[in-house]
Amino acid sequence: STAQNVSLLFLFLVLFILFTGLLFYKFIGFCRAGRLENVPPVHFLRLFEQHGIEVEKQVPVAPDEGGQPISVADFVVKGTKRAIYVDGAAFHTGKRMRRDKAIREKLRAGSMGWRVVEVTAKDLKTPHAVIAGTGT
Repeated sequence: STAQNVSLLFLFLVLFILFTGLLFYKFIGFCRAGRLENVPPVHFLRLFEQHGIEVEKQVPVAPDEGGQPISVADFVVKGTKRAIYVDGAAFHTGKRMRRDKAIREKLRAGSMGWRVVEVTAKDLKTPHAVIAGTGT
């Protein structure tokens, strides 16, 4: 009947508004927590270029000489063993964070002597610190 249809439509509308509000609340919460701070690595590439720092992009890295690569660094400063990782929002969560930390510790501890530099979007606010962190 028409009354039932109107009631169902009203119920659907209320649920839709509640769901949309919940999604918006979650989104604002992520923003306030600083989790939506993804930054494309190209911003760091431009920063390096502006300061005359030559880097290789997307470099497979292994902890030991002749070993299998265990990761791909976003950048490696040419002529050095400095691996630079640009960490976005996904880095700050659960299993992925633990995995990435373990990989980076293996690189640091390996015989290749990697120096691992980790940067985030917040680091773009202090470019001099990023440049200093590259060791150049």
